[in-house]
Amino acid sequence: LMTRVAPGLTSLLLGASLLGLLTACSKSPPAPESTPEAQAPEAVHATSAPHDGAASNPNLKKPSEKLVNCTAKIAPGEDPTPHFRPGATVCFAAGTHQVNLRVEVPMTLVGEPGAILDGGGKGPVIHIAKDRIIVTVEDLRLTNGYAEFGSGMLVDGYARLTLNSVAFEGNTAGQGGGTGLGARVGELNLTGCSFGAEDDLVLTNIAKAQVSETTAHDVTVLDGAKMVWNGGSFDQLVIRGTTTRAPEVKLVGAAGEVHNDTNLPGTLTQE
Repeated sequence: LMTRVAPGLTSLLLGASLLGLLTACSKSPPAPESTPEAQAPEAVHATSAPHDGAASNPNLKKPSEKLVNCTAKIAPGEDPTPHFRPGATVCFAAGTHQVNLRVEVPMTLVGEPGAILDGGGKGPVIHIAKDRIIVTVEDLRLTNGYAEFGSGMLVDGYARLTLNSVAFEGNTAGQGGGTGLGARVGELNLTGCSFGAEDDLVLTNIAKAQVSETTAHDVTVLDGAKMVWNGGSFDQLVIRGTTTRAPEVKLVGAAGEVHNDTNLPGTLTQE
């Protein structure tokens, strides 16, 4: 059965069909649904920022100008020793760090305000253990160290050591003394440091120290050690040599009581 359509109606139907086809083609295809796989690259980028945000954002304010050149910034609970490399500057964030650090490469240890290194009573907080290295320690509090000698810091490598604004407090005395700092060898330069009531400073053997604007209660210079103390103060300084070696001490504007052993005295100069 065939149905005859009027010529005008045929044209009208054909025009409507073409108009619908053109309208459909002009529409953009629907956007693909978002999937976790599609978002993965953006998520990885967001979580792969450097550990120290300051390194990636030069406009971020630093807590201390001395932390600008950190090669690693250590949070409390993080092990800093993997970052101990020649020339490294390892910065400790504010808070308490449970550590016993053995330093055998030339490097710098710096603390933000409020950074504390706690030895946990398990050994020296910092042990300078290598000859011919240059080490700087700044703006740190060393506490709760224990050793027979040098509980807060032990220096028995002939290193060149600079200490700026380092506080020794709350370390446990051993039989050899040096509860805060004990040095047998090395060349030390202390500026603006402080020692707690029980944290004495002991230089012995062939250690040499330049001390400026530092406060301490008990200081001992033994054997062939040498010390120049400029400014600052101490409660008591004991000088004692051996039958073959005499220590040398020079005091420049330093306040405190001096006991130079009568039987085995050292060379004492005061200005």
